[in-house]
This record gives sequence, structure tokens and C-alpha cells, in this order.
Amino acid sequence: MDELSRALSALNAIPSECSNETWLQVGLAAKAAGLTLEDFTTWSSHGSNSDERDCAQVWRSLSGGPTKAAALFKMAFAAGWKDPGKGSTKAPLRFHLLTPDELDRLPPVRWLVRGVLPTEGIGAIFGPSGSGKSFLVIDLLASVASHD
Repeated sequence: MDELSRALSALNAIPSECSNETWLQVGLAAKAAGLTLEDFTTWSSHGSNSDERDCAQVWRSLSGGPTKAAALFKMAFAAGWKDPGKGSTKAPLRFHLLTPDELDRLPPVRWLVRGVLPTEGIGAIFGPSGSGKSFLVIDLLASVASHD
């Protein structure tokens, strides 16, 4: 599905029966997403505050500003929209979480630096800024490099 079709789908998921402020925000976002005056007018026609001439006049006045196309999708998601561009299949997980039984059957961990850095797998060092993480990593690497 191309981005314009996706944006039109999102627009149509937003209730057109809304406040004038929301109506203007939807218009700004729709225009930022590349939709047309006709798309906006058709969407607006389902609401009670719709007037084709007002739509055209407001559409011409809408420009730039902080409202981006993402706002259209955000409003659509808030209205319960399901993105047809994302498909219904979920991507496979990259990592498999182990069950307690699978964890029990794992061989003992072999350490490159005992209790800190395993020879296989993932290690992480985290902490607040300025707590010495970089110094610790340099020290660990120097220690590992100097031993066989």
C-alpha cells in the first residue's frame, strides 16, 4: 500500500464529527500527508459542520507549521485505526526467551571476566552519566588483552 492510500485510510478513520480546532488539525495533517482538497472535503462531508466552500477556503490557507503527516496517523490510531500498510503478520522474534526448564539445562557460564563478562552471549554496562562506565570498559579490555 502506498503512503497516500495509507494516509487516506487514516483520514477516513478519524470521526469527521469533531470540534473546529480538531477539524483544522486534521486538515493540516492531511495536507502535510499529501492528501488533496477533494479527500479533505469528502471526509468533512460526513460531519455536521461541513461546507464545501469553507473546506476549500480553509484548505488554501493551511500551510506548513508544526503539524506533520504523523499527526494524521496519531489521530487515526487514537480513533481505533488499524494500519493496513503494516499487514497483519507479526515479524518473527529475533530472540527466544527460555523457559525455566531450558535455563536449568544450560551448561554453566564460562567467564572472560568472572561475574562480569561472559565468553559467549551479551553483556551490558549501564549507569548514570559520569559514573565511570567508559573507564571500566577500558580497564576490562586492557585486562582481557593482557591475559591469555
